[in-house]
Amino acid sequence: MSINSGVIIAMAVGVAGSSVVHLSKALMRMGISGIARKQKAARIVYGLGILLNFTNPLWVIVANRFAPVVYYTSMYGLGLVALVLFSARFMGEKLERKQVYGIVVVCAATLVIGAGNIIRPIHSLFSVDQSLVLVAATVWLVGGPLCAIAIRRARIVVQELAFGLIAGGFGAFDSILKGIAQAGPYGSAFLPSDAARWMIFAASFLGAAGAFGMVQWSYLRGCRASTLGASFNVTYVALPLVISTFAVKGAGLGLPSMIGLALLALGVYLIRTRATTTITRYNETDAPHGRKP
Repeated sequence: MSINSGVIIAMAVGVAGSSVVHLSKALMRMGISGIARKQKAARIVYGLGILLNFTNPLWVIVANRFAPVVYYTSMYGLGLVALVLFSARFMGEKLERKQVYGIVVVCAATLVIGAGNIIRPIHSLFSVDQSLVLVAATVWLVGGPLCAIAIRRARIVVQELAFGLIAGGFGAFDSILKGIAQAGPYGSAFLPSDAARWMIFAASFLGAAGAFGMVQWSYLRGCRASTLGASFNVTYVALPLVISTFAVKGAGLGLPSMIGLALLALGVYLIRTRATTTITRYNETDAPHGRKP
């Protein structure tokens, strides 16, 4: 299989996987809200959301078989469209115009990064500095929850941003470590080729568990699925690109990637605007442990 066809497959898997996983976040949020209201079908909805969320590692594994992980993660922002539409239609989540602009900017940023990856091919993770990646992953594993604890009394919109960024980082390291484990000298495989890479592969699921746990924690605190999903995408898309740049010899950031990262930063700024009174009422009803905006 040629490089181009492999890249196209990996990016197509990214679009499909992103849509499924984003919808799973909305279903879990809906389920938690329904359980708080003692709705009969809420546990079924929540269980379906969990089931769909657990497919995320499978999408990553399949995509990594055909191209470096950055091609998969660069498409992740497109699933945000499905999440926002579902949240607005079925969950009553309403966003300020500035936040809608922020979500659009995040989606655009991921597309710019994806296009840049096609123009300027990404290096394989086979030659990555594994020690650097493992240290970074460990720091995130320990520091992420501590940061979440530190901001638990902040306004809800700040919590949505912080929890999303932290959870997205966990998810990114899950994908990165799987990419390292699956990489080989002549291409990637569906499964690791030696014991050391099997250990990295197993460790990657700590990232998946961390992302899942942070998302559930955020929902219990009243965070909206749409805003959380947008901030999640920022680190999920940016970290693999940054790690590939600094931990792979000979790699670097092209102009499209730098523009994409700048757009991601702009998207974060727009998303963190103050929430409306509509969201205040929604959060107070559904999650008594959440903070007022």
